Amino acid sequence: MIYDSGLLPICPGYNTLTLADLNVHVTNYFTWTIQFYGLTGRVGRRAGVLLYDPPSIGRSYSDFWQKYTSGWQLLIFNELTPANFATRIEAAPDTPVQIVSVVCSNENNYIKISAPPGTVCRISASDDFLNWTSVALCLLSNNTAIVSDHNLSNIKFYRIEKIVEPYMRLKNLTIFKNKKNRLEIEGSPNTPFAIEATSDISVPQWTVITNLVLNTINVSIIVPPSESTTRFYRTVAIDSVMQSSGLLWSSNLFPIITSTGPPGKRCVIEASHDLLNWRSIATNTFSFTSYSMQQPDFSNSDASSIYYRVRILD
Repeated sequence: MIYDSGLLPICPGYNTLTLADLNVHVTNYFTWTIQFYGLTGRVGRRAGVLLYDPPSIGRSYSDFWQKYTSGWQLLIFNELTPANFATRIEAAPDTPVQIVSVVCSNENNYIKISAPPGTVCRISASDDFLNWTSVALCLLSNNTAIVSDHNLSNIKFYRIEKIVEPYMRLKNLTIFKNKKNRLEIEGSPNTPFAIEATSDISVPQWTVITNLVLNTINVSIIVPPSESTTRFYRTVAIDSVMQSSGLLWSSNLFPIITSTGPPGKRCVIEASHDLLNWRSIATNTFSFTSYSMQQPDFSNSDASSIYYRVRILD
């Protein structure tokens, strides 16, 4: 699946809904579906999509799929009317991965590059087109970025290449007076990763602090105090699809954990006071019509010192 809009409200009469700035990749040919909820099929409780033929752009076949209680069925209009519905999808090509310009100032070269946001690029330099030295590894948060090269010698040539594998690094560490640590992590969006810690890097026994999905380029995480005076951290990219969750408060002050995940997958919601000892709160399943769910925690109304996590069950 490329994109799911979730539930959108409609009113009696004709409705036009616009979904802008989706930022998803599409192929030249793809299928889109519309699903209606809360309708009985009676008069005044029906809905459908509007035929629009000939289309302003694009085309459709004469048949289309419609889902009934028994499953999907292939339908066709009378007189072979094309199944062109009133929708328009606009797509634009990605920003090219390229070097835009090189400017020399104060004995430094400033290389302006362009690429789609979230792309990791390596900029390399050479003076003979044979031997290349890495200048910088850059994660773009916008369509353009500027990288500086301070090691000027002879005439230099630059090249840029896109890094396909997931990129991630610990950008900064802040230690507070209450001995809590704030980790600032930078990496490729939609990358599942684990934060691990150890007190002895010579004989490392890494302990998983938490598992997360990097939904944005930068994320900050607060880590509780450790019993050891020294602590080392690292981030490890993982293959499993993890859940992202947030915390809300209900009217009766019960914490509600909001989670997103793959449809059909069962998960367990757990709570902990120290990120080491976890207890199960509930199990749930992500449905095929909604990728999100909310699970209230009635076991403890004081969630000021409670941490939550969501794990997928095999």
